[in-house]
Amino acid sequence: MKQIISYMLFFSLAPAFIGFAQVKVSLDLRQQPANEVFRLIEQQSGYIIYCVPAETDWLLLTVQCTDETPEVALLQALEGTSLQVSVFEDQYIFILKDRKLNTLIPEDYFTRRIQR
Repeated sequence: MKQIISYMLFFSLAPAFIGFAQVKVSLDLRQQPANEVFRLIEQQSGYIIYCVPAETDWLLLTVQCTDETPEVALLQALEGTSLQVSVFEDQYIFILKDRKLNTLIPEDYFTRRIQR
């Protein structure tokens, strides 16, 4: 009986997890302020976008996509600029000028011995 309940619980919750992992956005915007594009992506995806306003406020962006990940939509919108897109934990997006945010550490980071 416990096994049946476990299976039922798993199969009823699995679509929610699968849907969350595959967040998609659809945009059709021409020459819109960057903050408006970012707001719409946040609204459709639930992601939080961080950027330096002085680096993005002056931008007018064009993006046309259907059922794309937020990262792909932003890469399309920011094409031709020096801004880079970094996604962290499928929840946060960082937009930085001339560099990506390194969100990984080496596998042996905590086991390495520091040599003096």
